[in-house]
Amino acid sequence: MKIKTLPQIVKAVKAYDADTAINESMLSNLIASGCLPFEKRGNRTVADFDTAMMCLNQMLGVEATNTIPLLRTIRGAAKDIKRNKFELGIGEEQIRAAVDEERIDFIRIGNRAYIALELFDEPYIQHFTQIRFDRTERRRKADSSALAQIGLLISGSQGIPTVKRIRKTA
Repeated sequence: MKIKTLPQIVKAVKAYDADTAINESMLSNLIASGCLPFEKRGNRTVADFDTAMMCLNQMLGVEATNTIPLLRTIRGAAKDIKRNKFELGIGEEQIRAAVDEERIDFIRIGNRAYIALELFDEPYIQHFTQIRFDRTERRRKADSSALAQIGLLISGSQGIPTVKRIRKTA
């Protein structure tokens, strides 16, 4: 049991992973929403470090609950993948699509979504391989819908309106 203040938790996580997206504000928001257990000691908010990491891993859908999650924003995850795991071929747009379609677990605070880099390892990577198929299928549906709408407009009209110019003669 390692009881630490929120700044101490952030410092410990940054010592493990310098590029982490975990910050004090994020932890405060998770505490306010009831996701992280905490205690008040005077005017300080303290939490058990191991329990906090376990809760974060559970929210992010990572099975290894005793490790510190490699937490990133979507843009940060895309940069990290491009730098370290370029063979995956996953970009920022695919990650955003997976988050929007809720194919992967993430933590949303405000308008930011935080994901774990562990999701790009072997047991979890399958969530990203399905995106291309679904996106092309959605595009086909949209195209057929547009063609059907244009067909209805053309078939419903009485004819093609024409404009006839009348010339004035002097």
